[in-house]
Amino acid sequence: NPTIYDAYEELKKENEELLEEYEKKQKELNELNRKKEEFDEHLAKFTLKQQAGIF
Repeated sequence: NPTIYDAYEELKKENEELLEEYEKKQKELNELNRKKEEFDEHLAKFTLKQQAGIF
């Protein structure tokens, strides 16, 4: 049945687009998590330096 096949092909195409979008967002999330870890490390070092200066 051509109608079913066309619907299947459309869903298949939509699925591929969603997978690409998911992969893109996952990469963005990974990059943001990496930056957050860097900032957290920097903040911890900065806080220790500040506390060392107080004592």
